[in-house]
Amino acid sequence: MSVGDIQPPTWRGIDPPALRPPIQIDAPIELPSASLRDILRTALRRRWPMLGILLGAILASLGYLAIESASYTASTKVLVRVGREKLSTLTLPQVSSGNFMFNERPENVNDEVEIMRGVGVMQRAFPVLRDRLLELAAAAPPPGPLRQVIDFGKDAARQAVRLALWPLRAITGRRDLAPEDALYEQLARSLVVAPVRETNVFAVGFTWGEPHFAAFALNTILEAFVQEHIRIQSAVEQAADFYRNRAAAADADLAALNAEVEAHGRRVGTPDPVSEKGVVLSLTTNLERDMAQARVAEDQARHRADELRRIAATETGWPGTPAVPNVQLTQLSDLDTRYAELNTRRNAALTQLRPTAREVRDLDQQIEALRQQKFAALLAYFEDRAVTEQQMQRATATRLEEARARLQQLQVLEAQFVQLQSRREQMLARAREYRQQIDHLGLLRALDNEEQISARVLSPALPPLLPTWPRAGLLLGIALGLGVLLAVAYAVFAEFFDRTVSTERDAERVLGMPVVARLPDHRR
Repeated sequence: MSVGDIQPPTWRGIDPPALRPPIQIDAPIELPSASLRDILRTALRRRWPMLGILLGAILASLGYLAIESASYTASTKVLVRVGREKLSTLTLPQVSSGNFMFNERPENVNDEVEIMRGVGVMQRAFPVLRDRLLELAAAAPPPGPLRQVIDFGKDAARQAVRLALWPLRAITGRRDLAPEDALYEQLARSLVVAPVRETNVFAVGFTWGEPHFAAFALNTILEAFVQEHIRIQSAVEQAADFYRNRAAAADADLAALNAEVEAHGRRVGTPDPVSEKGVVLSLTTNLERDMAQARVAEDQARHRADELRRIAATETGWPGTPAVPNVQLTQLSDLDTRYAELNTRRNAALTQLRPTAREVRDLDQQIEALRQQKFAALLAYFEDRAVTEQQMQRATATRLEEARARLQQLQVLEAQFVQLQSRREQMLARAREYRQQIDHLGLLRALDNEEQISARVLSPALPPLLPTWPRAGLLLGIALGLGVLLAVAYAVFAEFFDRTVSTERDAERVLGMPVVARLPDHRR
């Protein structure tokens, strides 16, 4: 018994699912988790639309490759000579600024890049490039029929886009460029300049549809760059004349200021108030110290005089002679000598006589008279010394008052003198900077006469052999990947929105009953 002989079961009032047409449902069906078998079945069921989408993407890329014109990029590199400025006069910084070469390299390279991107370079090269394009257009053979059709389609597409964007241009106020201006902008956009990191080199490229013109245009632009570089870097003589005039004016101002300083010195009586102020300040300090010492000496002398009066009234001993530095008291020394002699005679007399003896009493009277004379001499000495110190204080005070008055005058004169000196120093610094700039510009002029330019083209641009765009392999790869993604996306969405019952699992899910058997489709 074969599978085909199995009879379907009899359902009450319901035809077997295999004998009915596919059931249409209104609500989307919730898809269960799909297995690899389901994915392959879905891909096989929808293989033709998916294949059509993939082929369409590939054909679209092939069509783009067929109608797109090839673009060729001529390129070369320019070396910037770092270190030319090191031969000039350098002003050393106050603090360390890091690696000099590391800081100088990007600055010089970026300067040359900006010169290359400047308007002056393209303005120099544009007439030559325009004439060359006219020559190429006149010498070019007429295009074939296919190329004419392609060019006509491109022109029609451009006109359609232009008409579609006309309202936007009218609102924004943009206007169409003249043919020559449009050509200038196209040539400027075709030039690409980029510095090479960690080097003294920047790369230059020019992209065009004809390889020989791309190389010619790049070499022409590089020649214009050299001329523009020379124009910018060799404008030295005018700058040197400017700095010479400024230096001459600074020298004249400096001479006038020196004359003013000399006149000021004659008027105030001193050529340098600052130095004289230092001298007067030192003198004032010394006078104040002498004043203090004289006051202390006077107080000491008066104190010793009072002490001697007290000793003379209360004591009977012989007063000592004070030790005064650098002063020799001859009179007091004679009294001390005479006292020593009388005291020696008295001691000798006491060995033979009594203290009440007349000879001993005469010696005592002589010693007492000598003692009173010594006290009187000491008092006279200390009083004279106090008077002397007092007189010295008065003289010192007079000189100190004069010095302080002069110091006040010098303080006023010092402000004026310092202001004049500050102006003089500023003028000297300005004149020195002008002379340094003149030396610097003279050195640059000498370097320009020898080198003319501090940048060198490494090699002339050559016509490229292969186009840089369009890249067939890249475009076909992108088209293939995009086609696969679109085909898969179509299969997923088509399966998600499919509302028909076409498999046993669909029937089980819709009816909620198991499928017992399946009849083969004899129409296949």
